[in-house]
Parts: sequence; structure tokens; C-alpha cells
Amino acid sequence: MRKFPVTAKEVMEDEEKNTAIVRATSQAYFHDSAKDDGIPPDDWKYQGEYVLILTMAESGEKIKKVVEFLDRLIKRARANKEKANTDKA
Repeated sequence: MRKFPVTAKEVMEDEEKNTAIVRATSQAYFHDSAKDDGIPPDDWKYQGEYVLILTMAESGEKIKKVVEFLDRLIKRARANKEKANTDKA
């Protein structure tokens, strides 16, 4: 992606589990090389909604683990980009 602005809409904290859950929205701007013809051009103009689960270290100052729920379009673009890099090698 050439840019991927993310805006947090809601943050929920669980102090006992040292976790935070973030619901966010985004706008994905893909490089042309990551796109393919299997999806119409307008479908690559994607606004998504995501959930991130952040597990903090005991001190609460650093993130220890991130679980991210992605959509199918980002997964497809990553696969296309990896394939393009493999084909160049």
C-alpha cells in the first residue's frame, strides 16, 4: 500500500487482562502493482473497518502482542505483491 490512514473510533480497555481492543476505520490506497484485473477498479477503492486487539507487557508501556482482523482485499493485495517480487527474482 502506498498509504493507509487509520482512525480509531472506539477503544475498550481490560486492565485485568492488560489488553485494549480498538475498532477503527481506514481508507486503503494500493500501489497499482498490487492490483489485478480480477477485481473492478472501483472495488480497490476500499474503506474498511478493523478490529485490533493489543496485549500489553506487564508494565503497560509496551505492546507485547497484536491480533489484527483484516479484510480479503488487503490479503489479496499482499499476495499479488509477493508474487510480483517472486517473478522478478
